[in-house]
Amino acid sequence: MSTELKAVHTERMGKVSMAQFAGDGVCVQLTARTPDTSGQKDMFQLMQLTKKDAVEMATALMQWAAGQRDEE
Repeated sequence: MSTELKAVHTERMGKVSMAQFAGDGVCVQLTARTPDTSGQKDMFQLMQLTKKDAVEMATALMQWAAGQRDEE
């Protein structure tokens, strides 16, 4: 069973839905619907994160947005 969380509206991907579910502990799934390159059907892109993964990703994104994340 999952719980829908408030979606994020992004400039590039449009609406990114968030759903909490029980997986490897409590997890979150991010889902974006994008048009297929042929324009005939929608494609879905998704990412599933544990709480620990979400914290690491959020930290990295905040560093990048502030110009503090170095390239590898």
